Amino acid sequence: MPATTKKDVQPSNTIEYQRQVINDIAGDLHSLFVGTAAINAASIQVAGDDIGSISDHINKTIFFYYGGFTADTTIGSAAKTAEIYSHEDAVTNIDDGVTITIDDGCNLSITNTTSYNFFSNPTEQTNSQKLTGFADNIRTSFVADTNLDGNKKVGFVIVPDDCQSPALKFFDPTAINFNAVTGVMDITIGTHTLKVGDNIKFQRESLVFTCGEDNHATEHSYPRITDPYYNKNVSITAVTSTTITVNVGISPNTSTHKFVRANIFAIQSGGEYEDDVATEIDDTFTVTIDDGAVLIV
Repeated sequence: MPATTKKDVQPSNTIEYQRQVINDIAGDLHSLFVGTAAINAASIQVAGDDIGSISDHINKTIFFYYGGFTADTTIGSAAKTAEIYSHEDAVTNIDDGVTITIDDGCNLSITNTTSYNFFSNPTEQTNSQKLTGFADNIRTSFVADTNLDGNKKVGFVIVPDDCQSPALKFFDPTAINFNAVTGVMDITIGTHTLKVGDNIKFQRESLVFTCGEDNHATEHSYPRITDPYYNKNVSITAVTSTTITVNVGISPNTSTHKFVRANIFAIQSGGEYEDDVATEIDDTFTVTIDDGAVLIV
């Protein structure tokens, strides 16, 4: 059922007709969700901006926070609290001649943020597959002239978290228990936010051990360039608030190994790959960001 037919129900219509209209509306709603609808709408908004016809929306899916006043505004009962989402690099303007009134017991707050918070759940922020095509909730390219001006103070280009690089972090081990027979290594690194499944890398020859093969008489640095996990990711298999556990493989020398010390920044986590999604500005188009405005990717 196309979603282009106007439905008009009058009290005089038969029950059968009213039932048919209800069924048609249900079909229209379903077609909207699965992406098969041919929508006929007088006014549709994306990111707070009228887009007119559906085909015009591609230059307005950079999501905006507005931060300014062009008309007299009162913060009062029943809405006691008003909030402007902004950013530390943006400004909030009050035009000349405009009065902002904040009643007793009311509050106007300006909150700095680095993310767009109006989506109700993470799925709505991504380009999830539907019955036909994809949701197209995000666009990371500018294909029309775009301005961040006036009260459009903060713009966001939405990129899913899974497409972004983990932050690069370094850790200095203070204790290591290595089982040469199983390859399991318990490493104390202090308070951390790493989790099972995250990867780490060991810097070359940054961990110093002795072993029972020579009764712990000499020190040996690992990993060497000949070791299996040199310059390779090692997956974390267990964590506590201050330790991580990995398996670096069984050692040819299965005697007891004792940890001596570690170099500074011996363990690295994150930062090992680039973003999978690029934000592009197509040739011939201009993106204008006025003073006091900011675009966040």
